Amino acid sequence: MSDDQAGGPALHPLLLRQLRKAGLTQSLPEEVERLVRLVDGAYREQDLERRRNTRATNLMAEEMTALAERIRVQAGQDPLTGAANRTLFLRRLGEAVEGLGEGGHLAVLLLDLDGFKLVNDSLGHGFGDRMLCEVCERLRNVAPADATLARHGGDEFTLLLPSVGRSSEAADVATRAIAALEQPFTIDGNEVLISASAGIALYPGDAPDMGALLVAADTAMYQAKDRGRGQYVFFSAAMNVRLHQRLLMKSRLSKALERGDFHLVYQPKTCMRTMGICGAEALLRWHDARLGDIPPGQFIPVLEEMGLIGEVGLWVVGQACRQMRNWRDQGLAPGRMAVNVSARQLRRPGLAGEVADIVRRAGISSADLEFEITESTIIQDTDLAIPLLNELRAMGIHIALDDFGTGFSSLGYLRRFPFDTIKIDKAFVDEIMVRPDDVAIIRAIIAMGHALDRRIVAEGVETAAQFKLLKELAVDEIQGYFVGRPMTADSLTLLLPRSS
Repeated sequence: MSDDQAGGPALHPLLLRQLRKAGLTQSLPEEVERLVRLVDGAYREQDLERRRNTRATNLMAEEMTALAERIRVQAGQDPLTGAANRTLFLRRLGEAVEGLGEGGHLAVLLLDLDGFKLVNDSLGHGFGDRMLCEVCERLRNVAPADATLARHGGDEFTLLLPSVGRSSEAADVATRAIAALEQPFTIDGNEVLISASAGIALYPGDAPDMGALLVAADTAMYQAKDRGRGQYVFFSAAMNVRLHQRLLMKSRLSKALERGDFHLVYQPKTCMRTMGICGAEALLRWHDARLGDIPPGQFIPVLEEMGLIGEVGLWVVGQACRQMRNWRDQGLAPGRMAVNVSARQLRRPGLAGEVADIVRRAGISSADLEFEITESTIIQDTDLAIPLLNELRAMGIHIALDDFGTGFSSLGYLRRFPFDTIKIDKAFVDEIMVRPDDVAIIRAIIAMGHALDRRIVAEGVETAAQFKLLKELAVDEIQGYFVGRPMTADSLTLLLPRSS
């Protein structure tokens, strides 16, 4: 059969080779000819589909690369001012501390705008946001080339000076910064005058670690405000009341587990398909007889620092598992229980065996349990994390990637680690109603996660508008004040569905 037999188009090369190999090179009966043309069409359709898949794969790779870059930038950058955010600042501070030579010093300046709340209240948050951007630009212009400028939160900014020979160098920077911010701000015809107060702390002279250094700078900043504002103050030993509070916290935490001062609360998660509760996250709380209720953001880092988080973390797992058993015994369907796991807990020898024993004694299934791991936890020890998470998942425990988008957001983690769930960080959810970029990022994360057969959870959902948009974006589950605040086990019991 020739290439152009019957005046038709040339046959597909692969089909033509097969016909020649079979010796069918002469004219064929009409019925066979029709069959050959059908096979030829199938070959060509297969080629077309292959080209489409290749183009789609290449396009997805390009989009995922662009998404990874956008997340990486946003993870280290304050979205309003473009300055470093707190996460990046702490990383730079840690690097500076580790790289400090013998006899070297570094300085942290913490600046707070005096009277900024009045600006927001009188001229509106839009004006205030533009003013914060201008503040950031002025601080950039006076900061040394090797300094790191970060928005610490609200109207607070931090400057890291990684190498100072004399304290006067930090004082010079503070003087220039305060002078720059005393110049009038003119926006939309409105002229505003503000001042700034700054606290300065030096390492290692004023504090033994990063956390204490930031507390020292904060303490000095408030002292500057008390002295009349528009000035800077160096930290001194006379200001160490807050540092003493930290030491007192350490002392009280050392016996907190023994005294029974810890308890759990539970925040429900809602399935967007059924609109019912499909699980809960167990959250650690601490009430001390002397200190009162201490926020988790204050005491959990101290537990980490003291090396107690492993022991306390196992207590949390045990309590959560026993509560699951209790709910099931009442004929309730609590879904899956999520527990946060830190880097130190992952490094605890024999963790998988200890968890298996807790689950067995509680009388629940390993599949009832989910461990939430943050990106920052993963990167601290990837070689250890991968086999341990695989072992836990082989037991039936689900693994969730928590706070996705706030760390390095490597797409490679989604392939290398055995994640069942991706939790989109609250920072993205907070801004989705006003920032199209955040909507685009969330949409891409959802599409990517679903393509990898991962469930997507949005945390920090607080409004009906956020709920509606996330439902339209096909998020699988949501968590946040809109569907339920952290509550006691008894309160959640009243909301759980009966087991079918």
